Amino acid sequence: MASLSIFSSVYNGRLSNMARDTIRQTLQSMEGREVEVVIKEKRRSLSQNRYRFGVVVNTVMRGLNEYLKREGLPIASPEDVDIFIKDKALGVVHKVNTPLGEITIAGKLKDKTTQEFEESMACIRAYFAEKGIMIPLPNEIVENNVK
Repeated sequence: MASLSIFSSVYNGRLSNMARDTIRQTLQSMEGREVEVVIKEKRRSLSQNRYRFGVVVNTVMRGLNEYLKREGLPIASPEDVDIFIKDKALGVVHKVNTPLGEITIAGKLKDKTTQEFEESMACIRAYFAEKGIMIPLPNEIVENNVK
């Protein structure tokens, strides 16, 4: 079964020439078959995702794990730190009691627009700067970013 994902900007109601050509060729190869067409706004770029996990989560994790090691406590995983960041800096983690026990529900960043995502990253940088953990801006090189 053929599948196609295209990422293209829209100008004057049209996709790029390359995107249109790729779609046309794919549709021609599916002649006579039913297809599903889904058009949706792209949310975040891959570079934003790389920044979040490769820089933000890793920087906080280094600072947090230094403390945990000094205290003889188990170190935190990237997943633990991601939830910690969402809880402390963004306040989007909720503990809910159910008949089966307590569940922790972490808010999602994946549905945010590019602008909303950057606003969240700015909140995270500000929160951890107050705690002595300096998270570099995207594309910023910092030699030692943990105080």
